[in-house]
Amino acid sequence: MGEVAKTLVSLSGPDSVHGIIPEPLVKYERTDIEPTTPNNAFSRGPDGKLLPVYEKYGRTTVVQDMHTRKQLMAQEVLAGGPGSGFIALSGGYGTLEELMEVVTWNQLGIHNRGVIVYNVE
Repeated sequence: MGEVAKTLVSLSGPDSVHGIIPEPLVKYERTDIEPTTPNNAFSRGPDGKLLPVYEKYGRTTVVQDMHTRKQLMAQEVLAGGPGSGFIALSGGYGTLEELMEVVTWNQLGIHNRGVIVYNVE
């Protein structure tokens, strides 16, 4: 997702990207990199934790859990303009679970946005 974020930022600026990550997954990201490293990938947030650099990756919000993440992501997509929708890239069980939820919401009429599964292979 970092590469997707960087590409979108390079094309449309940092306001075009909003990454939402649950606190339990932060430890799996490369948050051990200090802001002084050559790639300058991370900076310290207001709470002192390392976050991806805004100018490079866009805005990042750390939330308590996966439920809050899905809720916030869905709110942002549904508040988006024409053409906004859900895209699932290669991932794991969490990606599959999120995909099935937004497909179910579509089936139930909770939203009418597009749902795309993108196979990078």
